[in-house]
Amino acid sequence: MRFRDCGEPYFRDGERLVLARLLAGQPKVVATGGGAFTNAETRARIAEQGISIWL
Repeated sequence: MRFRDCGEPYFRDGERLVLARLLAGQPKVVATGGGAFTNAETRARIAEQGISIWL
């Protein structure tokens, strides 16, 4: 899937699903782009299940 072909809403929905799956597993480091935080569900999930570090 390419961002250009499918558009941002489709990309962000897929990103949300992948991050939900990753955060539900064992502890790990996950690096996202800043756009991941535009989704309220993703922000809440990271706040509940992880630590957010901005560089």
